[in-house]
Amino acid sequence: MNTKNDIKEIKLGELWKLFTQNALYILLAAVIVTVSSFVIYKIVYVPEYTSTATMYILRTQNGDNTSSSQASSDFNLALSVVNDCDFLIKGHTVVDRVIDELKLDIEYKELQKRITTNNPNQTRILEISVTAESPEEAKRIVDSLCVIGAESINDAMNINQVNLFEYGTLNSEPSNKTGLSVFLVLGFLAAILVYAVFLMIYIFDDTIHTEEDIESALGLTVIGEIPDANFNGTRPNRYMYGKAYGAPYGMPYGYTPNGKNAKNDNGQQKTDSLKK
Repeated sequence: MNTKNDIKEIKLGELWKLFTQNALYILLAAVIVTVSSFVIYKIVYVPEYTSTATMYILRTQNGDNTSSSQASSDFNLALSVVNDCDFLIKGHTVVDRVIDELKLDIEYKELQKRITTNNPNQTRILEISVTAESPEEAKRIVDSLCVIGAESINDAMNINQVNLFEYGTLNSEPSNKTGLSVFLVLGFLAAILVYAVFLMIYIFDDTIHTEEDIESALGLTVIGEIPDANFNGTRPNRYMYGKAYGAPYGMPYGYTPNGKNAKNDNGQQKTDSLKK
């Protein structure tokens, strides 16, 4: 037997046929995953709101007599201060003071996890965001965090360079809301997974189903087909012969197409005589 015959070739038509044969199961899996994931999401979902404030890092000048070299030095210093503020704004000194002043029922580590910062590339802008269970609470915390943070950092560095540019936004839309497209994607992935399971079963199925399977597995050529004489259903015309009702090929005379004995009025089996 050739090694080539051991390799099962899969055609595009066979892939489509496999899909249509199992389309009901694939569709059912997609619907179940989509609906169940959406229901679970609605049960465990807790909305969270984010408020973002903006701090601008710039040295305050007392006069207009500023040389270009001094301005460049101040700009470079401001860029380095942004990185320092990113670290200090989440430190114990600032966060603990915010918790005490606002009388928040939350631990330091928990509030620190809710604080995120963003520094656009090559800018002296520091965006500070806080997430809470209500938009008013998020705005209240981020405003206090920026005011206390700017004051604490300026005192620690002995500079007047960290300034609150914009107070926190008030967003009525939850920041952790999941769109319907996510659940549709989950259902689509479930459908792909189910189809992949059927495909693997088909690939590793080494039983013989068609003439091609016989020729590939055994190296034999099919020269004819033998109909099943015990089949009780209706067969194609090429398997019938005899009288108008067509006795199935391979059955003795006296049998009807449904496989029952044909009897006469006296209850004896009715037989047909062969004509010479």
